Amino acid sequence: MDNSRLVPKAALFILCLLVGLAPVLMSLFVIGVPPARAVATITVPDDYPTIQAAIDAAASGDTIVVAAGTYTEKVTVNKAVTLRGANADVSAGATPGTRGPESIIQGGLVLQANGIIVNGFTIDGPAATGENAGIYIVGGTSGHTISNNILAGHGTAYGDGAALMFGYYTSDITVKNNDIGNWYHTYINPSSNLLIDGNNFHDNYVGIGSDGLSEVTLQYNKFFNNSLEGWGASSVGSNVQAHNNDFSGNGTAVANYSGAIIDATQNWWGDASGPLDDSDDRATGGWYNPDGLGDPVTDNVDYGSWLGSSSLDTTPPYTSGHDPPPGATTVPVNTNIVVHVQDDGYGVDQATITMTVEGADVTAELIITGTASDYTVTYDPPADFDCSQVVDVTVDASDLAGNAMTQDAYSFTTAAVAGPPATPTLISPEDGATVKGGTVTYEWYPVDGAVEYQLIVSTVDNPGYAPPRKCAVIVADDG
Repeated sequence: MDNSRLVPKAALFILCLLVGLAPVLMSLFVIGVPPARAVATITVPDDYPTIQAAIDAAASGDTIVVAAGTYTEKVTVNKAVTLRGANADVSAGATPGTRGPESIIQGGLVLQANGIIVNGFTIDGPAATGENAGIYIVGGTSGHTISNNILAGHGTAYGDGAALMFGYYTSDITVKNNDIGNWYHTYINPSSNLLIDGNNFHDNYVGIGSDGLSEVTLQYNKFFNNSLEGWGASSVGSNVQAHNNDFSGNGTAVANYSGAIIDATQNWWGDASGPLDDSDDRATGGWYNPDGLGDPVTDNVDYGSWLGSSSLDTTPPYTSGHDPPPGATTVPVNTNIVVHVQDDGYGVDQATITMTVEGADVTAELIITGTASDYTVTYDPPADFDCSQVVDVTVDASDLAGNAMTQDAYSFTTAAVAGPPATPTLISPEDGATVKGGTVTYEWYPVDGAVEYQLIVSTVDNPGYAPPRKCAVIVADDG
C-alpha cells in the first residue's frame, strides 16, 4: 500500500472546515465598509442657496440643477460635475430653440477639474476679479462640454474680457450650440482635439483668436459682425479645419498669421462669389479671388470650393409694421409710407432694399434707419397723393445670407373729397370783419390728417391769409 498518496484525516478535516467557514471569514473583511455612494442630483436654490455651495457639497459624477434666476457669484468647479441651467438642452446657437427664463450667472465660471459639463445657462459678463472671462478653462484640463449657453459680454474693448478662455494644453473639449456676443474675443491657447460646433460668434472684436491648435474642427458655426475678424489663427498645427460655417459681415472672415494651411473649404462667405482674396499667391500653391464679394480671407486659407448659399441661415427677411397698413382707407393724402424690413438670421442686406410706389422705383429716395435685424424704411413723397387714390406699394429685400424675401405687394386708399356741410361755419375772418384789398375767396379744403372741411376766407393779394389747397372745392368768389 502506497501511503504517500493518502491525505491524512486530520488535514482533510481542516480543509473541509475552512471551506465551510469561507463565507463567514469573507464577511469579517467587509464588515464596516459602506456601499458605493449613488450619484446624486442637487438642486439650487432648493438644496443649496448658491451654485458654489452645491458644488462644494457635491461629489464627482453628481448633477447640479439650477433653477431660473440670477446668481451673482464667481463659480469655481473643481469636480467632474454636470451643471444644468433652466435651458439645458435648448440650443442658443446657430439653429436656436425656444428658450424660457434663464439661469443667469453674474461673475463667471472657472473649470478646474476634468470632465465638467456646463449646459443651458446665461453667463452675464466676465468674472469681476481674476480671469476676466465668462468661462475660464484651466490649462491642462480635458473632457469638458460647454453647450446651449448664452455668453453675453459687456463690451468689445480689450479690457472687456473673453467669452471663453482656454488655458494652455487643454484637450478633448466640445463647445456646441452657444451664443457668444459682445466680447473682445474667445481665445484658445495651444490645445488639441477640440470641436467647435453650431455656435454663434457675433458682434465681438474677434470671434475666435487661437494659437498653436492641432486636431481642431469648426463646423456649422455662424461668424457675423465681428469687427476685426471671425477667426484669427497663428502657429496653426496639423488637421485644423473649418467646414459648413457661415461668415458674413466680418472685418476678415479667416486670418491665418502663421503655420500650416487651414482647410476652410465648403463654407459660406457672405456672397455666392466667394470670399475676397486680393493676394495672388497661386505661384506658391495658394488661391486668388479678387472678384469675391464675400468676407475677406488671408493667405494660407484653403477656400478653394465654397458654398453658394448659407448652410445655416435659410430663412428670408420679412416685413412688418406697415404705416399706412395694407388695405387701409381714408388715409391722409400727405402720408409718408413706412415699413419695417426684418431678419432673424444674419440680418437684412441694406443694399438690397427696394421700393416702388405706383409702379415708380423710389429706392433712391428711401430713408433707412435701424440695424440689420430691423430696418425702418421711410418714403416721403415729394407731392401729395390724389384724393380717393389707390396707392400700390412693393417692397423687396434679401438678407446677408443671400435669401430673397417674397415680394411684399400691398395697397392703401387715400381719403375721398367730402361735400361741404349743409350749413357752413365762417371761421376766418370773423363774421362781419372788413377785409381790405384784393379778392376774397371762399374755399373748402381738408384739414391735414382729417377728412373734415373748414370754410376759410383768404385774400389773393395777401399770402399770409392763403392756406395750402388740399383737394379744394371752390364754393364762391366775391369781390
